[in-house]
Amino acid sequence: MSQAALPDGTMPYNGTLDCWRKVVATEGPLALYKGFMPGWLRLGPWQLVFWCSYEQLRIMTGIGGFK
Repeated sequence: MSQAALPDGTMPYNGTLDCWRKVVATEGPLALYKGFMPGWLRLGPWQLVFWCSYEQLRIMTGIGGFK
């Protein structure tokens, strides 16, 4: 989305699939997972706390928990 034009004025990627294809060709398939662990370490604990709290609030209000 924020790609810069090449010196000749063309864009390096023509869409998502083209970007994925070029990244895999140049850096290998594991390059698609760069940043996965920092993102998971940031969002994983938040999701755990959110869903556990949400279920407890449902139980406390009488709506019932998830089965």
